[in-house]
Amino acid sequence: MKIELNQKNIAELEKETISPCVTIYLPLAKTIKEKTIKSKVKLENLIKNAEKQLIAGGSEEIYAKKILAPAVNLAQDHFVWKNNAAGLAIFITPPGVLRYFELPETPKETIYVGKGFDIAWLKVIARNCQNFFILAAGKNSLAFYVADCGKIKEIKIGLPEHTQDFLPGRDPEKSIQFHGRNPAGGQSIIHGQGKGKDKEKDLLLKYFKMADKIIQKHLAKETAPLIFAGDDGVFSIYRRANSYSNLLPVNLKGNFENKNPENALKEAFEIIKNAPR
Repeated sequence: MKIELNQKNIAELEKETISPCVTIYLPLAKTIKEKTIKSKVKLENLIKNAEKQLIAGGSEEIYAKKILAPAVNLAQDHFVWKNNAAGLAIFITPPGVLRYFELPETPKETIYVGKGFDIAWLKVIARNCQNFFILAAGKNSLAFYVADCGKIKEIKIGLPEHTQDFLPGRDPEKSIQFHGRNPAGGQSIIHGQGKGKDKEKDLLLKYFKMADKIIQKHLAKETAPLIFAGDDGVFSIYRRANSYSNLLPVNLKGNFENKNPENALKEAFEIIKNAPR
């Protein structure tokens, strides 16, 4: 059974004192095709080695096979290999209960057979795997996400739709609608070049200042990092408007809307890992 990588689930593993327990850390190949072939074979070999260690430790061969049967089934499950994870951490207890995590970082290939599990390395990863936030400047709107190293989810916090509401003669407080992202075809966050560029920057700053009020209200009791997703020029304007103390100084570059969510999450996680503590 795949379980979520969080402190609660790791704490549950740490309580396990049954013997013999089996811990397997498996680094994964980069592509799904390579995982289906190379990583699958590597896991099968690790299972064979674990069986030898169980037998060497006093387990009957039939009992060792019974303990490891769920791991054999896991290796044969083609859905297991269809992921963007960098590794798997697999934990097995007698008589054959298996739990595993998909890992955002590549682990060292490891087998441990003994009393309880080897979770030291898993705890290191989990320390980097706390919640963080992403504010993404798309073509037509802002979008707000909550994420950790394994998942990302957009949440609606009432961000202003688009800069069109900030044009001269309009009252953004009255005209703006607060229901998330703008439909396709709406006004772009930055729209145009040349003469009106400075005015557009001022318009964008005004837009971001209103967005900041909403974000600050939502994050009032939060301390988790906030990553801005957008190009450097837009980020520099957003930083002038921002009042959240844990905005990271490094932005996630590129068009977030065109990124595969899992790839975007990986890039964001690298920023989190390397952020000053």
